[in-house]
Amino acid sequence: MEILAGFAVLLLCATCLVVGVKLLLLARRTGGVPELFLGLYFFLSGAFGYPLSATSAASWEGARLAAIVSPAFTGLASVFLVSFTAHVFRPQSRIAWMLAGATAALSAVHVVGSGHAHFHASTPAEVEQAILQWGALTLVVNAICWGWTAWETLRHYTNLRRRLRVGLADPVVTNRMFLWGLMSSTIAAVVCIDGFLLYVIGTEWARTVLVPLVTATAGTLSCLSLLLAFLPPRAYRSLLERRAARAQS
Repeated sequence: MEILAGFAVLLLCATCLVVGVKLLLLARRTGGVPELFLGLYFFLSGAFGYPLSATSAASWEGARLAAIVSPAFTGLASVFLVSFTAHVFRPQSRIAWMLAGATAALSAVHVVGSGHAHFHASTPAEVEQAILQWGALTLVVNAICWGWTAWETLRHYTNLRRRLRVGLADPVVTNRMFLWGLMSSTIAAVVCIDGFLLYVIGTEWARTVLVPLVTATAGTLSCLSLLLAFLPPRAYRSLLERRAARAQS
């Protein structure tokens, strides 16, 4: 199970890095804010957030150091994610930007509280306890980020799909919206499932077997969705265009 989880983390890190760099280069050329926000999310997650979180399971010394540093990167990445969602789907909504601000505040609380708890932890048991305590706040932040992103994305996808039927939408963009919504929904669901397994079931088997299994499966699906959404092969794009043309004829 550890090998499977490790492979999934490695695959996710690599995919996030590739997509993040692509979006950041695109933002540099176009000056687009959405590309910048999303590119920073993926780059910070792939280069720092996920690897440091994985390191925390290597040894208790590694866990202590990584758990102090990693929340800063994952928290900042979450802020960029909700900022992307607010900017793209609700740019004029005060409530959306208030939600983004609340997410940033929760992330800051997690960074300070988790760092303090891990800095003063002196045994492996204390490190593990700190991870469980402050990990609950991480799950809350992720549930807000990805749940909101999934809702907005799938709602917009529904509108694009209607327009696609009459030739008023691009099939590749419409499919990209679907894949982004699928990935967001998957992560939001996994966050809730992991939270249930960790804090309601709470057994050793749930924590060491079920959580890595669920997370690895979702991570692999997310990688596939990301690659098809942001790096679609030419054959895949052609397939989408042919299907759209047949539907309109």
